Amino acid sequence: MLKRSLIAVLLLANVASAQFGMYLADRPKLSLEDALPIAIKAARAKVPDLDKFVLQSVKPRELKNDPKGPHWQFLWQELPFKTRLRGVIVRVYMKDSSTTVEQFHE
Repeated sequence: MLKRSLIAVLLLANVASAQFGMYLADRPKLSLEDALPIAIKAARAKVPDLDKFVLQSVKPRELKNDPKGPHWQFLWQELPFKTRLRGVIVRVYMKDSSTTVEQFHE
């Protein structure tokens, strides 16, 4: 019985972390409200037709071996979705407000 309960808790924890991203232990130096305008500005600089995109998700993340540490990850998806997905990922780092912008096509 204890083994089943432990397995259930571990499975729920994995599902929650996959769905909600990372757990923030402390208040970040850069709030989500402050990061949004930075992300929009960075995305517009890289993607002139950003008006054709919709903000699909935002979540806190920390990538393995990324020396800049935790960041807010913004994902824009192009609309309308035709035969290929096109998107933009902007990372706004919580430590220093620096950004990275990546475009992808599937």
